[in-house]
Amino acid sequence: METLEWRGHMGRGEVVEARRNHTANMVGNKHMVVMGGLNSEGRALDDLFILDILTYRWVNISLFHNKYVHAFP
Repeated sequence: METLEWRGHMGRGEVVEARRNHTANMVGNKHMVVMGGLNSEGRALDDLFILDILTYRWVNISLFHNKYVHAFP
């Protein structure tokens, strides 16, 4: 983040489906939230993932059926 350069990194944790037309927002300086979009077949995605940008670990946050899993302490 400091150098404003794109770099390739191997993510860990849960697999995030390739997507477009999604939203990706930084929360503080440690987490990025990715929500929704369209998959490669054009199907709407209704998921929410958080990326810890220090460890490159992805976690799926479930918001359905009154279930919430807090992924990061």
